[in-house]
Amino acid sequence: MPETLYYQQFFRRDTLLSRDTLLFRDGPANATSTVGHRPLLMPESLHRNDIVTGSTLICLAMVMMIFRATKRSLPQRFKDFMYPTRSKNSDDADSSYNSSITNLCLALLTALLTALLFFCYAQTRYNIDIISVTPIELLGIYVAVTLTIITTKALMYAFVHSVFFSRQQRAAWLKDFSLIFLVQTAMLLPLTLIAVYFNFSAENTAIALAIVLLFVKIPLLLKAYSTFFVKSYGYLHLIVYFCALEAAPIVAMWAVLTQITDILQQY
Repeated sequence: MPETLYYQQFFRRDTLLSRDTLLFRDGPANATSTVGHRPLLMPESLHRNDIVTGSTLICLAMVMMIFRATKRSLPQRFKDFMYPTRSKNSDDADSSYNSSITNLCLALLTALLTALLFFCYAQTRYNIDIISVTPIELLGIYVAVTLTIITTKALMYAFVHSVFFSRQQRAAWLKDFSLIFLVQTAMLLPLTLIAVYFNFSAENTAIALAIVLLFVKIPLLLKAYSTFFVKSYGYLHLIVYFCALEAAPIVAMWAVLTQITDILQQY
């Protein structure tokens, strides 16, 4: 990770080691004294931050809890997703799977993981050391923006579905969408851990993120067609629907995050 942010010295001035002249010396950087050496500055990095480490551990624990709560229904969910049926077993879903608490946890996880990925990207593409806010505050801004976009997207889904589609179609879509949303969050977690703790380059992270999005959006597109747009002119309606509710939020999120970073660099 590039050394763009510097937040602390190895030893503070009020410690015993910092007062040892055999270890450290004061004075300008071009001083010619040969006794000791100047304290070095550590680069700011997400994997050195306790808050980020704690957040990633919480994300991992939440994903494990969600999978544990839904493990009994997951095999049947995947089976119904690949081979849709109207059997009684497919209707007897685990109540926790589509619960509001589960969906809220998934939204929070997605917001945090996306913010961490964009922070890794911003460290390589922007001069973050001149931003007035601290790295944790900047990460919090990213999380707030991402969560706002996800909430807006959910409200748009609810409005469009309530106007144009029947209750049975909405129920079938919610079941499939919840499964894809869970898979997407589970795939973002290892990608984020690799980007944060293994110094994954911005280019490789972007490629891996694009693969994840293609992996989850293509099945979602096919399910949207089979659920809502099987009649005539279905392809045209599907393109408008998918661009407005899936592609537009991703573009808006990217634009807002980059614009906020540019604005913070100027102040």
